[in-house]
Amino acid sequence: MSFSTLLELESCPRRWALKWAEYSGLWEGRGYPLLPVQSSLEGTVVHRAIGRINAAISAKGCTSVRDASAVTALRELGGYTVVIKECIIEGLRSYATNPRALPVLETIRQRLTARLPELRSLVQMHVSRLTLGDQAPNTTRLRKSRSPMGRRPLVDGTYTELEVRDAAIGWQGFIDFLSLSATVCEIRDFKTGSPKPADNLQISAYAVLWSADAELNPTRRCANRLILSYSQHETEIPAPNDEAMAVLREELRQRTATALESIAQELPDARPGVDNCAFCPVRHLCDEYWNWLPNSSAVLETPQPYFSDVEVTLTGRHGPLSWDGCMYDPIASRHTNILMRTANLQFELRTGQRLRLLNVHINVPQQVDDQKESHICVVKMGTTSEAFLCSP
Repeated sequence: MSFSTLLELESCPRRWALKWAEYSGLWEGRGYPLLPVQSSLEGTVVHRAIGRINAAISAKGCTSVRDASAVTALRELGGYTVVIKECIIEGLRSYATNPRALPVLETIRQRLTARLPELRSLVQMHVSRLTLGDQAPNTTRLRKSRSPMGRRPLVDGTYTELEVRDAAIGWQGFIDFLSLSATVCEIRDFKTGSPKPADNLQISAYAVLWSADAELNPTRRCANRLILSYSQHETEIPAPNDEAMAVLREELRQRTATALESIAQELPDARPGVDNCAFCPVRHLCDEYWNWLPNSSAVLETPQPYFSDVEVTLTGRHGPLSWDGCMYDPIASRHTNILMRTANLQFELRTGQRLRLLNVHINVPQQVDDQKESHICVVKMGTTSEAFLCSP
């Protein structure tokens, strides 16, 4: 169990089950193929770049990025921009065999590249805050516990993407940055988004896992600094003492048991709602979502026209890239005729097919009178839209 998995299970057990079910007939990857999300990829790029830069300047024996030898280390890497470009390539490489990602991968790459100045500033800001402690010259203090050499007692130094485990409660987590010295044991979590209520609990949970990891931390040394590093500021929260960690550890154990029970059912509960469903990567597979959507506030309270998801039935071809069909119009509380303009389709369309469309532009015409005549609603697919064919 991890902190992110726990939050996902508590939020919607059905989403977790649909994401991690087996789809061997669809692709060779694990779970359902997920669409690349730019904000998540930006976070991945920033974390990787910080780790690479930290490794390089630590290897020079620097105590901070302001040391003269840190300039040499950065120059050898090619500079911030080169490092970030390389991390973008690495981040997108994992989607190379993802059938869902292929149609939008180039668009995502272009958008990330266009964000290079902002990503560079973000990485520079996070790196400038790091205190690396006393380093032995020409000795890399980076340890990644994903490697075979990582599961052994850690010496003073800095570590990025460090996996920590509490075997007794079955938990693991990845600490963004751990700094160890004679007097300081600092856990730092890099955040590329806005502060969230769960951030404090997450980094406190990492302190629990670090304290309980008998392989990396056999002396049970406790963290004495917990830092949440945001884009505009950093926040230090009180490090939990032994009593507080025992309470938090028990809370994690109990919440884990409840969460695992929620997915033990043959069909785990779905919990449709704006917060849960707006960015759910498997909502097209969830019937409860489509039953909830037409009359939800996400549609009824949205100014016209709007972007949303919609289920349509095709009634005939209208043109080379357009089809006639019908959908349920929640504004008018009835089914209505539509004109669907297509893009990025990965399969052939035929009359009678039922489609679930994600992230489409919907323009519902204004009602001009009280007659029950059919008004044509235009549903337009764009570069980020997706279409999924429903079973007959």
